[in-house]
Amino acid sequence: MSSFAKSAASALFGGIVARYQTMIQIELDRAKKEVQEKLKQVGIGAALLIAAGAFAFFMSLLLLTAAVAGLSTVWPVWLSALTIAGGVLLIILILVGIGVSKIKKNSDLMPTESVENLKKMFAWE
Repeated sequence: MSSFAKSAASALFGGIVARYQTMIQIELDRAKKEVQEKLKQVGIGAALLIAAGAFAFFMSLLLLTAAVAGLSTVWPVWLSALTIAGGVLLIILILVGIGVSKIKKNSDLMPTESVENLKKMFAWE
């Protein structure tokens, strides 16, 4: 084999290897971004659950206040306290629902798009 043929084959092989290295690096960067986005969404869901826990704490204080007011006064005081507690409960349920759905939606941290792209890239079919 002539030196020109060896140089051409070496350059061709080097170009192919460089191309695949670049494609793999791009997919790794994409996978990193995908995992970061999923972790961000899980963090938002967790923060919403923490907020719901805080509202649940305050709701329990309101319910205790309503019980005390109900025992010591006439209807309107504890009824208003129970109404406020019901509103807080509604907020808690909404926050829990949103938080749980975000965590469930993003709990699989596998960068599926990048894995599929790599599978397509190396398919010999």
